[in-house]
Amino acid sequence: MYFWRSSVRTLLEIRSALQALKANKEFIESLSTQPEQFRKAFEDLDKKIRTAHDFLKDILNEVGGHVKREAVKMALENMDMDRKALIELGPTIADSHYKFAGELIAEIILRKVPTERREAYLEEKIRMTAELTGALHAIDIVLLAYVDSRGLMK
Repeated sequence: MYFWRSSVRTLLEIRSALQALKANKEFIESLSTQPEQFRKAFEDLDKKIRTAHDFLKDILNEVGGHVKREAVKMALENMDMDRKALIELGPTIADSHYKFAGELIAEIILRKVPTERREAYLEEKIRMTAELTGALHAIDIVLLAYVDSRGLMK
């Protein structure tokens, strides 16, 4: 869960960086001189991340940092009573694992989604964020374009 939340935060930071790059005349001119695959990678990344923005922002606001007491309260009130999850108590906090946290986070994320649509919604959103992790390849391409345009490897 921590990794996923951090990934969402990173994707939103990437979106901000893309917006700054798109506003930079020098970058746009530099990108225009690159091969088609470079420009396409940048455009594809920009499109995917714009499409996912609202969802990513909701996740960040709901569970990306400190989970709000009200959100947990509402999740507990709305959870199906048949749900079960574990808590493993160790001799120290570091050795304890709160496996029920995933159930709470899922309920917070899905609170506005009708019961019959929840599984499909979660699958769609997890797939969306997984596809965006492929953004790292596009970032490599953009970085290579920058290195090339500046002649940094010569």
